[in-house]
Amino acid sequence: MQPTDYVKFCPVCNETKQNTSLCFNNERFREFTKGYFYLFEPKEDTKICPCCEKGVLEDSSLTFEEFKIIDNVSDSDRQFLEAMIELKKNNPIEYQLKMSQFKTNLKQQESSKKVEEDNKPKCPTCGSTNIEKISLGKKAVGGALFGIFSSDVRKSMHCKNCGYKW
Repeated sequence: MQPTDYVKFCPVCNETKQNTSLCFNNERFREFTKGYFYLFEPKEDTKICPCCEKGVLEDSSLTFEEFKIIDNVSDSDRQFLEAMIELKKNNPIEYQLKMSQFKTNLKQQESSKKVEEDNKPKCPTCGSTNIEKISLGKKAVGGALFGIFSSDVRKSMHCKNCGYKW
């Protein structure tokens, strides 16, 4: 995608809620994207909306990247989207400032999620994070049934994927 590729807008789909091609069964996202399209393989002659086949597509002022950022930041809030489009038209400097703040916040959120992922304990055999601590109850039952030779007595973690205990 080129940074100059703009999201298209269909006024007919905006009025009729026919734009459901990207709804993912999520009413909030469907309302957010109502009337907006990004044509991944646009043709030079694409002027009619591919969804309703009635509306004439207009270039919106948003690039696809900006549209995604606004969606992520606003949690698919249509009023926020419209306010940001209005801000871009009326005060482009303030708009750029807000967008750079949003990008920074999203990067920080991604990096903190990555740190959380890196700090999760993993199975030494298969690397899965689908693990559980072996409870004292299981250790007691294992010790009562099999004595000190029970593997549960000496081990503290259990992998739910491969079954390895350590």
